[in-house]
Amino acid sequence: MGIAVARSTALVFPPLWDTLGAPPLGPAVLAGALRGAALPRVFHDLNLDFFSWLFADETLAELLSAARVAEATEELAELERLLGTQGRRRAVGPGRAAAVFVLATSLGMQSRPLLGPSRYLAGIHSSRVRLAELVSATPEGSVAAFWQRWMDARVASVAEGRPHLVAITVSHVGQLLPAASLAHRLRRLLPEVPILAGGPYCTTMATTDVDLTPLFAAFDGIGVGPGEEVIVRAAQSAPILPGDAPGLWIAGGSRPPLGKPAPASPDYAALPLDRYGEGEHAPWILLETSRGCWARCRYCNYRALNRGYRVKPVEQVAAEVADVQQRLPGASVSFVDDTIAPRRALAVARAVARVSMAIGRTIEWEGCLRPDAGLGIDACRALRAGGMHRVFIGFDAATEAMLQEIDKRATLDQIRALVRNLRMAGIVVSGNFIVGLPGETEVDQLAILDLIEDLELDPSQVTTSLFGLVRGSWYYAHLDEMGWPAEWVARVKANDALTDFLPTPRVDPEARRAHTGERKPGASPPSLPVKPRRKAAALRLR
Repeated sequence: MGIAVARSTALVFPPLWDTLGAPPLGPAVLAGALRGAALPRVFHDLNLDFFSWLFADETLAELLSAARVAEATEELAELERLLGTQGRRRAVGPGRAAAVFVLATSLGMQSRPLLGPSRYLAGIHSSRVRLAELVSATPEGSVAAFWQRWMDARVASVAEGRPHLVAITVSHVGQLLPAASLAHRLRRLLPEVPILAGGPYCTTMATTDVDLTPLFAAFDGIGVGPGEEVIVRAAQSAPILPGDAPGLWIAGGSRPPLGKPAPASPDYAALPLDRYGEGEHAPWILLETSRGCWARCRYCNYRALNRGYRVKPVEQVAAEVADVQQRLPGASVSFVDDTIAPRRALAVARAVARVSMAIGRTIEWEGCLRPDAGLGIDACRALRAGGMHRVFIGFDAATEAMLQEIDKRATLDQIRALVRNLRMAGIVVSGNFIVGLPGETEVDQLAILDLIEDLELDPSQVTTSLFGLVRGSWYYAHLDEMGWPAEWVARVKANDALTDFLPTPRVDPEARRAHTGERKPGASPPSLPVKPRRKAAALRLR
């Protein structure tokens, strides 16, 4: 009698995730949960495969021809530079954006979009896009046809292992069209194998008022909330999906509550670590010490995505850091917690210092602190001594009025004191400001430049992001009260695919004051350079 061989769970990370400098944490955590349950797993990073294809000589040559036809001279020069660059350095710098731009142009993009060509390539360049269109088995349009062809050439790599379960992580809406294209092709090859979709996108949509049932046209189950318990329960019962697993929504069933499992340790052994990193730089390794956020910033939906504030034992964090150093000696660690509580940060610093002492070299790490962290100079020096070399702070606004508007619960004096102490301790301070917040005046916006100078921040460590209405945020819950144009509000309510709405129009001050009695805004503010919102290097992954 032969020995039964356990079939594996295929964990898939689809295109289009823009960061190549760090392996994705979500699939690594799912792999860790399966490892903890002694269940086999195989990881497929189709996002890496996409960019490897995009930067291949043959693809670049085709894009060069397309750029000449489109008379895209700027992109043409970048593509020529890319062809003269070797290896992974092709993924660094403006050349990557040029390749994506020309690909989107070749598929019908007519102009330079405010939010970049990736949204066009993801099929979400308009607020009129609908969920059913993105996940249809026979979607229309040149972009959908491109993903069908691209997945046709790669679906066999996922199917050949004969998994008994496929789980696709959809971190943002830009990955949905490629994920659905893959799911439909897998179903033809593996008709008895259940296919799950999960990740931050699914959780965001499930925690608001969106009808997600169109997703079942492509997927057999939807994971909402943390995925550790979902993936283990599904893998244990596959090919039959369990109807009582917290956080697993099955076709025909009711929407489940979000689970709150203890955060699992990631299994980076399942990921091809040698394929990550940008240029000659080693990859950042993403870890988390906690989940959830206690703040109530009005523009943010983190509280809806991660219910409650849950921490890992410090010993577990230390073991994860040690494991990373064993697998990738000298790698820097980026803790991607929504925010790290001050005492928690100090405990992590002490734990990392112990690991550094044990291995005989300093481990550098970065993380996110709130602007009201209230850390004195001695505490900041303790963080630096424990390996913290960079901190990200969501400044968001630069006047007391706007800090109050977004319910930041921090003052300019607190911000100045914290930044001063961090800088004196030798910690690099990075952060972001949001431009175009509701109620913002010209004075409020110009104050951003003044505060950057006042705090003596390195301009290379500061970004500005354009305000966008996000599902699950306080502003989204008060959509009808903000004074936004009625036609735009109607489009937002009708949309069932997007998680954020950019660009968000300025509010009508008179209409808003009718609801809130706020101060009269000033003139429309001038433009500041706007970059995609990020958390310093690898932290942008959140």
